[in-house]
Parts: sequence; C-alpha cells; structure tokens
Amino acid sequence: MAGISPEMTPLRVPVILAVQPWFFDHAPAGRAVLPMVEILQLLAAETKRRFPEIDVRVMRDGRFARFLELRAGAATMWLAVELEPMADGSVQAVLLRKKKLPGMTRMVEHARVVFSRWSERREEPGAPVGQSLFTASTIMDAGRVYDTYIPLGPAYRSLKGSLAMNDQEVRAAVQAPVMKQRSFGEDLLGSPFPLDGAMHAAAVLGRRHLGRIPLPVAFGGRVVHLPARPGVGYNARAVLRVKEENRLTFDLRLEEEQGGVCEEVIGLVMQEIV
Repeated sequence: MAGISPEMTPLRVPVILAVQPWFFDHAPAGRAVLPMVEILQLLAAETKRRFPEIDVRVMRDGRFARFLELRAGAATMWLAVELEPMADGSVQAVLLRKKKLPGMTRMVEHARVVFSRWSERREEPGAPVGQSLFTASTIMDAGRVYDTYIPLGPAYRSLKGSLAMNDQEVRAAVQAPVMKQRSFGEDLLGSPFPLDGAMHAAAVLGRRHLGRIPLPVAFGGRVVHLPARPGVGYNARAVLRVKEENRLTFDLRLEEEQGGVCEEVIGLVMQEIV
C-alpha cells in the first residue's frame, strides 16, 4: 500500500486524553474505566491521523489486556499509542499507559487492534436481522439490566425498551444519546454508544450461560458500514457462537431501524473477570 513501508519501526505517539464527564458513568466493576468502544475510537483517530490511507472502519484482532481506570476528578489522562505498519499494509495500534513501580516506571499495554486495508471491507453484510427466524423465550426490561446486572450511569444506558432472548440469541433496541461534545473518532466510526449497548445485551445472554456478567476481552473482526449517529435508534443482535468453561464468543450486528446494516463484530470474546 502506498505510503506504508512494512520495514518501518513502530511509531510511539504521546496522547493527552480529555476525560469527558460521561466517562465516569462507565463503572461496570465498581470503578470507572474507559470502555472498549471509546478505546477503539481513540486508536482509530490516532491511526488515521498518521496513516490517512488506512480504512479504520475495518478492524481485526482486537485485544483488551486490562482495564484503563479513570482517576476521580481527572480532567486529562496521559497515554501513548504505538503504531506499527505490518507486511500486509495494515497498521497495528497499541494503547499504552505509564505505570509506576518500585524504583522504575514502565509502559503497560491496555489494548491493541489492527486496522486493515480497504480491500478487506465486506460490502454485502447479508440479510437484515428482521428477516431471520427468531423465537424468544425470555423478555427482560432494559431498565432491569442496568438496575440489577450492569450498574452504569445514564450516559451508557444505551439499551431501550425490552430485550428478547433465547439460549442462543438476544435482540434489543439501542439509542445513541446526543452529548454536548463529540467523542474522539466519532467522525470516523460514529457514535460509540449503540455498539456498547449491543455488548450489554450480549453480556445479559452471557449471564444466562455463565451465571455472572461477562466482559469483552477480544474480538476477531469489526466492520463499520454506516457510522451510528447521535440521537438515532438502532436494532442490535448478539448470537452465541462458542461456549467454553468461563468464556463465550458472540457475533454482533447493529442495524438502522429501516434495516440497513451499520456494523458487525465477529468473534467477540466475553469472559468472567475476577
């Protein structure tokens, strides 16, 4: 790919993240952490800034090694993004943060993802959710999800109405809120809130199998076909593909209410976090 040499050494870029007030609404484990969707927005923005020829709406091999905790009252956070061109023309982005240890400091990895080439985008995502067969065995109010299972503040309560599920699949409506400020990377990937809501739905289905709410730790691929827009409602579906002892693998799909596919996540791995 023009403009990218696979012989380039990784480029480490310092990043000062402006901590938005709504970030503190995301505290699924009792402490505020930057959600996966916001991390992907940040990595996409930094990758596009340095490698404009990369299509950051096509991703693969996402890994989330540890929580990125937010310090109470913090206005900014000092981070680093390491960008490494790969032999196939894609770029791997790694999110790092400095950690103090006795007598030393070191950079700790929190997340990584590979942004792929334009040619890898799927142009025909398949039949809409509403055209596939589905019979629900359980209906759950979205308010119950957040009041009982996933304790999040108002900004990240993206699920609306009711969730319909059986042992293999869950469907739900999600809403992208209108915020006073745009999220970083929103012009590239769209609003991060609908996909976050889709993962909440997957987590509820996961609880049905594991007995506890699992959290996302990895994914195989993600394609953003139509970026989600603030203030707009979407339909979400999560299908269980693989069940293991303490982890589950899902495929996720986000659609416009008219049926147009917005994005897909393939091989989303969710597991219990001790």
